[in-house]
Amino acid sequence: MLRPTYSSAIRRLGHCALSLLPLVAGCAAQQGVIAGRVVLAPVMRKSMALPRGVERDPRAAVVYLESIPDAQFGRMRMTPGPDAVVIDQRSSGFTPAVAAVPAGGTVVYRNRDRVFHEAFAHAGADSFDTGQYRPGETRSVPVREVARFPVFCALHPDELGVVVVTPNRIMAQPGHDGTFRLPALPFGHYRVHAWHPAYGEIRREVELRDPRGARIELDF
Repeated sequence: MLRPTYSSAIRRLGHCALSLLPLVAGCAAQQGVIAGRVVLAPVMRKSMALPRGVERDPRAAVVYLESIPDAQFGRMRMTPGPDAVVIDQRSSGFTPAVAAVPAGGTVVYRNRDRVFHEAFAHAGADSFDTGQYRPGETRSVPVREVARFPVFCALHPDELGVVVVTPNRIMAQPGHDGTFRLPALPFGHYRVHAWHPAYGEIRREVELRDPRGARIELDF
């Protein structure tokens, strides 16, 4: 009985790989990206106390999915474990002024100043007080519940930030030009939620059926 040569085995592997390409392409084609732009209106609709400088800044918006349908959730390859966001604390306030993190994640407060700071918030089950922490130190605070709440400094009353805790990791904050891009999603119907501290919130229904993605305008 003749044994296959090394070169014939390689050819067979190549044929197998080629035969799988349509299947791989078909799977990849079942995903797309929801992207778009946040547009802020000329007149603010202030919904809460505002950190300095966010009034006309689209980067202060948070765009996220209200929920992930069970059928889509089972097909998503989500990175396990909680996410974290870092907020720097200086004499000028909190940076970023508005920070987003998924429920189950962690907010890391980092003192990037030359003086002591003490961040705190009254946020129900997620209320916290870091205690005073020196320059260069950090404090990690877990978040459990979907919420939006202001963060203050006990030592500097004029400092104010906002934390937005989203229901899942499918979220984004726009760039300087207002453009945003959510992580890739399986085809399906989604409700996109956007919130800005100076304009309130809006929702959009999105039908994702094209591998090239879906583009939406979020006009506040």
